[in-house]
Amino acid sequence: MSMLLTVCFDMGEGLLFATGFAALTTILRMQRPKWHFIAHDCDSGTFKETKKKNLELVAGNVCIFRMDAPLIFTSIDRFTTAVWQSVKTWERSKAESFVTMEQMDTLFVNDIFEKKARAAHMETAREDRCRLVIDCSGFPYVDYLGLTTLKTTVMDLIAANVQTYLVVQRGELRKLFEITDFYDAIERERVFEKLEDAVMPTENRC
Repeated sequence: MSMLLTVCFDMGEGLLFATGFAALTTILRMQRPKWHFIAHDCDSGTFKETKKKNLELVAGNVCIFRMDAPLIFTSIDRFTTAVWQSVKTWERSKAESFVTMEQMDTLFVNDIFEKKARAAHMETAREDRCRLVIDCSGFPYVDYLGLTTLKTTVMDLIAANVQTYLVVQRGELRKLFEITDFYDAIERERVFEKLEDAVMPTENRC
């Protein structure tokens, strides 16, 4: 794009437009960051990105979420929405995986999925729902509002019976946890340095 702009305009105007375009795309990416699920390969022990349509193939009951963007004031709303959407999508996919062939033959498949998801939610109202692991390695930077949002979101998830854990590899973020009131609200036992350390204890089966 920079080359195209410098060709269409003179050098000065081309570089100016290219800089503006790069800044605009950066802002847009920060406001609409990508998030995805991470799956644990039980055979190799590795973790890899998984498409939402393949969630029913993921073994175990641990939902691993990661958002690749700074957790700052421009992305906190997106982060909160994405986390809750990941929980809903995960639980819905697990409910759908238990639909019988007879039910699939009916004309109300979507209704069945919705009823099963609601039933699963009601059954777990007094019990733990899915285990959620938030991989914070996708955050290159976290500001004060981002840290507050992370703390509040985890508290809300736990209150909703979604057992939530954090993977924090960056020393800067771990230091923020220490010098703020983060650990006054979130138990230290919910924070891990490695993804496998957070996933293994929470998996019922693999």
